[in-house]
Amino acid sequence: MKTIKNILSVIVVSLVFVSCNTTPTVQEYIVKHQEDDRFTYADVSSNLLQLKEFSNASENNPLGEILNSIHKVNFLTLKDNENLYLTESKKIAEILKKSEYKTLSKVSSKQFKMLASYLGNDENINEILLFLDVKKEKSFVLVRVLGDKMDISKVSEVLNSNKDNLTNILKNVGF
Repeated sequence: MKTIKNILSVIVVSLVFVSCNTTPTVQEYIVKHQEDDRFTYADVSSNLLQLKEFSNASENNPLGEILNSIHKVNFLTLKDNENLYLTESKKIAEILKKSEYKTLSKVSSKQFKMLASYLGNDENINEILLFLDVKKEKSFVLVRVLGDKMDISKVSEVLNSNKDNLTNILKNVGF
């Protein structure tokens, strides 16, 4: 009887330690900060992404195929707040390091670092994360894209073919 009690005690203690993950998920991080006035938050539904000129899916239009598979996009930004930037960018980097996200691409320059990661497998991506860290501006952008069966090769193709457009968009919004 005493042995059974000891075994059960060990199991309970083990379960408590395993279930106590102190590192939050990206979703938890976004939810925690979306109401914070120091951050800018936007939640874009798939209806807004279904623009006819872009969303017609075909082999010649990987962007349309990706747009049709997206359910929701979350944006969380922090701009021009040095103290908060230093602590929060480290938190996000730590979350991404300890998570199950697979790296899609990394870009680094003197002005910024960008990390694109995903959850799922190559032909069935469920979530894409973009983390843009602009050290010079003490700012960052965290984008979380939720979708269904997004194809990694098409996502890579769209990202690579639109690098200049993405850079121009960032410049236009002050980054």
